[in-house]
Amino acid sequence: MTGQQSRKAHFGTINDVLKIEENRFWKIDSGKSMLRPEIIVATFCLFLATQNCLADSLAGELNFTKSLPFVGILYFKDNSGSPNANSIDQKNKIFGHRLVPVSKDGALNFVNSDDYAHNIFANDIKKGIKFDVGLMPPGHNLSLKVDWQEDILLRVGCKIHPKMRAYVANISSRAYQIFNFEKGINTFPVAINNIDPELTRATLLLPKYDPIEIDITTGQTVTVDITKRGKIKGTLTLTRD
Repeated sequence: MTGQQSRKAHFGTINDVLKIEENRFWKIDSGKSMLRPEIIVATFCLFLATQNCLADSLAGELNFTKSLPFVGILYFKDNSGSPNANSIDQKNKIFGHRLVPVSKDGALNFVNSDDYAHNIFANDIKKGIKFDVGLMPPGHNLSLKVDWQEDILLRVGCKIHPKMRAYVANISSRAYQIFNFEKGINTFPVAINNIDPELTRATLLLPKYDPIEIDITTGQTVTVDITKRGKIKGTLTLTRD
């Protein structure tokens, strides 16, 4: 074999290897090149992992010195999302959730999985919100548009069973934590992940308590008082990483 033939054979071998690697990356079908499905999936997973690495996390605790609220929500307001829906079910004469978040103009769905009829209503004079869905027999459901003021908690109840109560948080947020407070426990952990670094203001809403807004950026630790009609009822400590 001459030197020229040897070089051709050598380059031919390299080209063959490159062709094999290309075919592993691309799917060759009828002369058309397409990315292989597994490459697309792997790229998408890498993108999600990168996004999570860029996101912040929030940790801390709520401490109450006196009586506890029924429920609460801590969240970062984010208007980039579209209106979302949520549901409140009823079973054994109680609501399935103490609190549900729904964004403005989203749908609030009421479901009656109980053996009894219910009549869900809300009547908050201070906030100017009032509705009555009427009698809901067992197995029925209906939907209500959330078109009232944002960043508030609205109590809903049942006219037939007055001990039933739940809250609707009209918020736009993808990073939030709901608290279901229990008697006898005064300290509750805070943990929120995947927070957009550009969102720097957190809001705490508790029924009948003063709303709290906390400005916090990456690397900070902040402690604020929890108040009810101006009186201190506890503290909220947050650390953002």
